[in-house]
Amino acid sequence: MAGADIFDSELPVRMGYEHRVFTRDGVLDLTEDSCREKFSRIDQQWGDPSFSVAYMHHLIKAYEPLAPFLCTLHNINFLIDFINDLSSKVAAEKAEQITEAVLMER
Repeated sequence: MAGADIFDSELPVRMGYEHRVFTRDGVLDLTEDSCREKFSRIDQQWGDPSFSVAYMHHLIKAYEPLAPFLCTLHNINFLIDFINDLSSKVAAEKAEQITEAVLMER
């Protein structure tokens, strides 16, 4: 699969330390002011439900050292869940769903 090498790179960590997180809708920059009032999960399907977008935005603006760590943790967990989801679809021989999922992300 094209792009599979990103799962063994520093990308999730680097993006986490830049306060950017993976979501099903693309990459979310948690430093944006629009994140201040979002009290929903970072990603509705994946990720830790304990941390809202607004909470993460607050940690970043307060220069809390926990912020990049939680962003990185989210990114790594997101990628693990994403790969597990793709693996289960491959095991179930749902190649069409995999192709659609990958193409819709672009």
